[in-house]
Amino acid sequence: MELMKPKKLNKGDSVAFITLSWAGASVYKDRYLIGKKQLAETFDLDIIETPHALKDEDWIYNKPKERLNDFIWAFKNPDIKAIFTIIGGDDSVRMLQYLNDNLVETIKKILKYLSVSQIQQLVILSVYMLVS
Repeated sequence: MELMKPKKLNKGDSVAFITLSWAGASVYKDRYLIGKKQLAETFDLDIIETPHALKDEDWIYNKPKERLNDFIWAFKNPDIKAIFTIIGGDDSVRMLQYLNDNLVETIKKILKYLSVSQIQQLVILSVYMLVS
């Protein structure tokens, strides 16, 4: 299997913001919005939150499969060129049981992760041979 390398981001590209672990964006919404604005303006990117990225702490904690569905949604969306995790955390490991072997076989995206979200990064690198 050959390594897949995503293309670099360009001005105006869309990137997905996703919550894979802790719901920090909903807890510290003001800080999240400042960071989102800074990233969008500095790099001229279109930031798109995944469908559940801004849900509250209880919802995020109790729905690991829905968090993974957000991840799949971002990978399958042809308009999204990169996926950025909003915050790291140790709860993302609970999504692994729902991973599908066909998740990213032919989809090339940039994945920017924080902290323990590297679990998804390692799975993608090892299973799907995706460079990020």
